[in-house]
Amino acid sequence: MTEYLNPGNLPYPRFGMNPGVATKDYVFCGGMALDLETLARKPEADTIANETKVALEEIQGILETVGCTLGDVVKTTCYLADDSYR
Repeated sequence: MTEYLNPGNLPYPRFGMNPGVATKDYVFCGGMALDLETLARKPEADTIANETKVALEEIQGILETVGCTLGDVVKTTCYLADDSYR
């Protein structure tokens, strides 16, 4: 059975998105350092390191709702929108 995950009532469902999905064998989740109200980067994500931290903290919160940790992650996909991050 599929379980949609939204810990802490993140605002994603209001925008037609869901931050996480758990199935019998897998958990899929994502994190963004994006303020969905303004569609701007969150203020605390002022560097690539801080943006990564914000996104990983969001992912960690989603994983914890189903008893997983960042240590259970086997694959990540990261999208960089700014060429200065290379």
